Amino acid sequence: EEAEDSQNLVLAYYPNRSMNPLIAMNFANRVLFSLMYQGLFAYNSKNQTVPILCSRYRVSSDSTVYTFYVDEKATFSDGSRVTIGDVIASYDAAKQSDYYKGRFTHIVEYKLREDGGLTFFLDTPYQNLPLLLDIPIVKSGSEKNAVPLGTGPYLFVTDSDGACLKQ
Repeated sequence: EEAEDSQNLVLAYYPNRSMNPLIAMNFANRVLFSLMYQGLFAYNSKNQTVPILCSRYRVSSDSTVYTFYVDEKATFSDGSRVTIGDVIASYDAAKQSDYYKGRFTHIVEYKLREDGGLTFFLDTPYQNLPLLLDIPIVKSGSEKNAVPLGTGPYLFVTDSDGACLKQ
């Protein structure tokens, strides 16, 4: 039962356009993605990076090698744990997308480390790589789905009443 002071908030979306954050180009649908998906990092109003799904990272002295670690408490909206495999699957899909592929211009490769980290090798020094890594992380195996499973606080659900976001 809804509390007396609750309200419904209506957000526009285009059902005939993609709801996959890795490939969608429609701005209205992309607005919803911030509620459904998160990346290793986000950026604040001052364009500073804020770790979201990343617990820690290291940068080489020449700013060409970065290693990132997934926060052990990070989960998808279904409660399952976010793994480095999910990050790799999301980045592999993002590299192929028109929306995100430009972010990989100076990334020569990324490799899984034995200690569970993910290391990026750049062809030029870049001090702001985390700023580019606000790419949504989706559950491995769902990255090509119409609405992949995300880590945000809301799930996109369609039923006989229409579409809505549910916590």
